[in-house]
Amino acid sequence: KLLAGLDTLDQWPESTVKMQRSWIGRSEGAEITFQVPAWATASGHGEGITVFTTRPDTLWGATFLTLAPEHPMLPGLLTNDRRGEVEDYVARARKKTDIERSDLTRQKDGVFTGAYAINPATHEPVPVWVADYVLGGYGTGAIMGVPAHDQRDFEFARAYGIPLKVVVQPVDAPLDPATMSEAFWGVGTMVDSRPFDGTQAPEGIPQVIAWLEKQGIGRGKVQYRLRDWLISRQRYWGCPIPMVHCPQCGIVPVPEEQLPVMLPAHVESFIPTGRSPLEDVKEFIETTCPQCGGPARRDPDTMDTFVDSSWYHLRYVDPQNDREPFSRERAREWLPVDLYIGGDEHATGHLLYFRFFTKVLYDAGWLPVDEPARRLVHQGMVADAQGDIMSKSKGNVVSPGDLFARDGVDVPRLAMFFFAPSDAEILWSESGIEGVRRFVHRLWETVMATIADPRFAPVGSAAAAAAIDPATLSSDAREAWRLAHRALERTTQSIERDLAFNTAIAAFMEWVNAVRRVGEPGEWSDTDFPSLGAAARLLAQTIAPLAPHLGEELWQRVGGGGSVFRAGWPEVDPAALRKETVEVPVQVNGKLRSRLHLAPDASKEEMEQAALADEKVRELLGGRAPKRVVVVPGRLVNVVG
Repeated sequence: KLLAGLDTLDQWPESTVKMQRSWIGRSEGAEITFQVPAWATASGHGEGITVFTTRPDTLWGATFLTLAPEHPMLPGLLTNDRRGEVEDYVARARKKTDIERSDLTRQKDGVFTGAYAINPATHEPVPVWVADYVLGGYGTGAIMGVPAHDQRDFEFARAYGIPLKVVVQPVDAPLDPATMSEAFWGVGTMVDSRPFDGTQAPEGIPQVIAWLEKQGIGRGKVQYRLRDWLISRQRYWGCPIPMVHCPQCGIVPVPEEQLPVMLPAHVESFIPTGRSPLEDVKEFIETTCPQCGGPARRDPDTMDTFVDSSWYHLRYVDPQNDREPFSRERAREWLPVDLYIGGDEHATGHLLYFRFFTKVLYDAGWLPVDEPARRLVHQGMVADAQGDIMSKSKGNVVSPGDLFARDGVDVPRLAMFFFAPSDAEILWSESGIEGVRRFVHRLWETVMATIADPRFAPVGSAAAAAAIDPATLSSDAREAWRLAHRALERTTQSIERDLAFNTAIAAFMEWVNAVRRVGEPGEWSDTDFPSLGAAARLLAQTIAPLAPHLGEELWQRVGGGGSVFRAGWPEVDPAALRKETVEVPVQVNGKLRSRLHLAPDASKEEMEQAALADEKVRELLGGRAPKRVVVVPGRLVNVVG
């Protein structure tokens, strides 16, 4: 279900979907049993080693078996002459991480156990090796080595002189085991694989699996890489595991009326010792069994914090409920989450777990949805001036408290938005903070000067804004009115689509500059001033999501009723956004030579005529007719002389 659900997450980053798909790791293939005869083992008892493979059609080419160092059957397979070397190898392998062991670029190594197994398809004995590139936690912890058709096996076989056997031949060029430089894993025809000679591979896999099952030597199997999740931690903090260990009754859950289990108020030592510090708190650990009433002990471990973060978003829908985690009615009202912002470092941790919890609760009838969030956005990290990501461990963080004390909350907030789109890395800049601080002051001064004008009262309302006709304004005032709606449009797009708030803040800055070009608010004409008053009200609403304190204060100053966050979201006026003219660069032989100001909907012919009539273009052509004129409507004219 976790895997199938990924196909529905079309608003999640593809990188995260890919990582989860790989982490879940669905493999479809077969389990096949290789018998180890009694004569081939140190114990003198016959054994069966089961391997998992996604290519059972290559079984006839298996020339060795490889076990993981932690495989439970390994000790019983060792011959006396091989035992010491194998045990030394296993001890070294246990010191490596799974990531180190599965690194495809490292040299493969291993040790022969001295035992042999029988290939169930060819009935030939094959040597059994131990190698650390095989992981005990994946599949069965044993693989069949098919060096002619698996690159990892090929490298291992070449290193230790193990023979290759070709059982899938490509159509175009027959393979010779003696001259192969790499394994062949592609499409071909099965050979030396009776009764499947001539069968196409890998298309013939279902037939091979059916044969294995009929012969009683294997079965079809779907394997997952995802493993059980260890939730217990040996530490004080975290939710206590609500279980009681009773000598008579076993593990007994704490009754609901005794929940929540509270952590003790005092712990003598928090120093990690490999065991939970709660074990040393007698008054916490010692309790009575809820079932028999006899002496019992609480579970000393606490739950991993991921347990809580896997469902915390559900508690938000009903945070005051003291009877249940949340009500089904509130869940139906609020879920799924429309937008979820979190780091991509949690792709195979929290972001997988909270999908898991959601699906479990959906199946149990608690939730109306089986995926927690429609849209996921990964926020960018913050780097210092040297380009190093800020972190407490590096000691290079900038204290937000100091910034808030100096500039208030909104200036650093706007600066963080302005530095880069929300999903991009931010390079911290004190000069950037200063630039945003100056912008906030200019915006405040502009709006304050506007509402101080006696003409503001009758024009600072929603009705007055709706009555603005851009055609009646001067060109500069019309541009300022357009930029006010442009700021609204960009903020709306940023909230609904891309979270690129830097473009929205840039639009606010453009509006302030455009207003200043007209002059101080008191210098605006009676015809133009209504658009300035309406813009002040519009922008107080628009900036509120980005700078809530500034927006709320401006809203009160312009006469808005109640909180700005209950005022509704304004709508963009398409007529206000329409430009009277657009600037079109003119190139001559690829070099910028002039600029035209034309109607936004000017035709190709009109753009070409205007370019050829331009004084600079005519001078460069020197009276000659151009060889060619390339026109990109509304964007560019290139005259080739």
